[in-house]
Amino acid sequence: MKPDPKKMVPGYLTAAEEAARGAQLLAEQGNRYGAYLLSQSLEQIAKAVRVHQGEYPTLSHSIEQLVSGLPNPEPWSTRLLGLRELNKYATSFRYPTTGGRLDPGPSADKVTEYVQKLTALIELARKELLV
Repeated sequence: MKPDPKKMVPGYLTAAEEAARGAQLLAEQGNRYGAYLLSQSLEQIAKAVRVHQGEYPTLSHSIEQLVSGLPNPEPWSTRLLGLRELNKYATSFRYPTTGGRLDPGPSADKVTEYVQKLTALIELARKELLV
């Protein structure tokens, strides 16, 4: 069964918005897992774009993989790939290195900067994808 964009896109964008807000709240408390939620927010936006263009959302967390194969890649490919540095917070960031070190993640100020960028993308997606 093909994804239903009218039902799925709003859900993905709501999830993206919630993840961005959660990232901000965690960062304000000094919790490094806010970085993970940044990556989740970007992933949800990418999946909304995929579904809007008639593609399956996929299980991938990689922005590069999520935007590859879009029937109409621009302008969304450029927009999403502009935040590709968030990929590093999607998986390995959450675990210690072999030496036991945990990546502290971005500063609270940097998280705020990312949240502002993600929020702008979400607003743009609502305007362009929910027509």
